Amino acid sequence: MRFLVAVTVLWLQANWFLGTDGAQNYNVTFMLAGSKIPTQDGYSEADPFVKLYHGKKTASKKNVSTADMTRFGTTSAAHNDENPEWTEVFWFWYEPGTGQFLRLIVRDHDVLNVDDDIGYTDVDTDQLMNSQGQYRANLSTSGALLITRTTPISFKLKANNLPKKDRSWFSEGLSDPYCEVHYRKFRNAANDEYLGVTSTISDVEHPVWPEIFQLSQYQPNAGQYLVFKLYDDDTMSRDDFLGEAVVSVDEMAKKRGASIVFKLLGFKEMALRFHNFHHVNLYSIRRLNL
Repeated sequence: MRFLVAVTVLWLQANWFLGTDGAQNYNVTFMLAGSKIPTQDGYSEADPFVKLYHGKKTASKKNVSTADMTRFGTTSAAHNDENPEWTEVFWFWYEPGTGQFLRLIVRDHDVLNVDDDIGYTDVDTDQLMNSQGQYRANLSTSGALLITRTTPISFKLKANNLPKKDRSWFSEGLSDPYCEVHYRKFRNAANDEYLGVTSTISDVEHPVWPEIFQLSQYQPNAGQYLVFKLYDDDTMSRDDFLGEAVVSVDEMAKKRGASIVFKLLGFKEMALRFHNFHHVNLYSIRRLNL
């Protein structure tokens, strides 16, 4: 019997709405990195972080104070790094042709003193959206910020024919399965990022989990993977491991509407591991209009 885990991927498009002028506006997500961020300490590299604001310039008001703008996020502080890659994903509502811009202020984090200003950059959102690939925004001092737009992907999980791990003389022993979801970059398991876990469904062979998960940082050809780890929930003993699969997000994205089969590493015994491959069926990839 084949054990199947089906990942129903709901391709999360940009959320569209009509602005007051009738223009079509939508949600944009992105990540930040730095290039040759200057130091303010003189004796070590900077510990840079970024504050993010958005606002609008008009013909009568081209110089906009930061105090008149809306702050919508802050990165973590990198440590002694002139080329940081921040992991946070940010978003804003893009309103084409309205003079909208982002102000990104870079500061050097200090534990004992006031944070030092490093520089800032104003980014015209029309130029950002018309750019291809990574957008480079030079700072007012030296160095630059690199803006990479991302595509959020949402998905749900279900499984078929799961093994009966709780079987006994008195019970058919259906499992109580749940699934952990992790994000992995370049197949480096040491840096897995926990995305979430499904609820536990009791006594079931074909669970359909209701939770919707979202990967916000998808970028094409960036070596990104999703890791699915299945367990049987046990109250009186350690949870049983049912198997795991490592799935390329690029492959998911390229084969929308197709069925993709992945091997699920099976039982716990190492000697049996390569004799008990099960399959993860990635199917029904479709667009979701929200």
